[in-house]
Amino acid sequence: MRDAANAEVAGYIDNVRGLSNLVALLAVFVAYPPGALYREPGQSITDIDNRLGSEEDVDDPLLTAHRSAKFYLISAGDCVHSMSTLLSTDHPNFVGASALARSAAEHASRSMYLSDPSM
Repeated sequence: MRDAANAEVAGYIDNVRGLSNLVALLAVFVAYPPGALYREPGQSITDIDNRLGSEEDVDDPLLTAHRSAKFYLISAGDCVHSMSTLLSTDHPNFVGASALARSAAEHASRSMYLSDPSM
């Protein structure tokens, strides 16, 4: 029974590996768009930070949110790329890959939360 289950899972590894490489590349592309700086449509990040920031709390809250969202997005891409590497061996590491998949999902959700315009 275990060999049959392993054989069935092994049939999906190539698809997961290819998809995870694509996701990792897309995460890096989105995090580093060509020629882009941190921007807020129709707003000046510096003006907002000067108005809302404080030395006691966070000097530049909007810029910090942008930087944190970018960090989480890059981290999610790195996790997915590492997961792909773990699945590329002759004896794939499923436990490590699943831990990285969860980390990638958590970091991607944090990036999405920080990027929410209603925040």
